[in-house]
Amino acid sequence: MAEHRYYKGDTYPPIAYKLIYENHQPVDIRGCTFEMKIKDTQPPATVRTGTGIFQISNGLEGRFGYYPSAEDTQIEGRFEFIIHITFPGPSAEAFHIPDPLNMVVQSLA
Repeated sequence: MAEHRYYKGDTYPPIAYKLIYENHQPVDIRGCTFEMKIKDTQPPATVRTGTGIFQISNGLEGRFGYYPSAEDTQIEGRFEFIIHITFPGPSAEAFHIPDPLNMVVQSLA
C-alpha cells in the first residue's frame, strides 16, 4: 500500500500512478477525465471531492499524476484516495487496482 505524507496546506509532490491491466499491459488513458474522492479512514469516514489537478504524463503508458490542492491537505488525518476515470467513447472499462493510495496529513507543529 502506497502512503504519501503531507503537511497541512502542502501541494507538492504530486502522486504518480501507472494504470495497467491485469496482464500488466498499460492502459491507454489518452482523452480520459479524472475525479478524485478523498475518504477519511476514521469514523465517520466522510468522503469529499479532491480539488487538485490531474495531469497525464504519458497517456499510452497509462501514467498520470495528481497534484493535491492546499484544500486537499488542509485536514489532518489519514485518508484513502478513490480515483474515478471516465474513458472517452461508448465503452466502459473496469480495473482492479490492488494497492489503494493513501495520504497522511499532519501539522507542522
